Amino acid sequence: MYETYEFLSKTLLPYRELNERKVMAELSSRLETNAEGAYYVDSSCVDCDLCRNTAPDFFRRDESGSSIVYRQPVRPEEIELAEEAREGCPTESIGKDGVVQRAQRESRMLETES
Repeated sequence: MYETYEFLSKTLLPYRELNERKVMAELSSRLETNAEGAYYVDSSCVDCDLCRNTAPDFFRRDESGSSIVYRQPVRPEEIELAEEAREGCPTESIGKDGVVQRAQRESRMLETES
């Protein structure tokens, strides 16, 4: 069976790799302007405005034209709104694993210092 290839960013990639669905935002692509905490927006954001309309108390547009988390949700009703925005994001650019990943990074840094 033959693979179909497309040209993307001057790199040849198998067609099936180009069309795999992203499950959640990439922590490694987290925008630096996000507030510290579990929720964040990554660089795949296309600034569709959905998150800002759904949860304006937590999402806003930054100077680069992407949405960011400027305040972390705390209360259950706030988390519910942030989750609604995350689940509705058409590019799946909103993540909620920031705190877990940060704790793991800090733990690894402490281990290497010892």
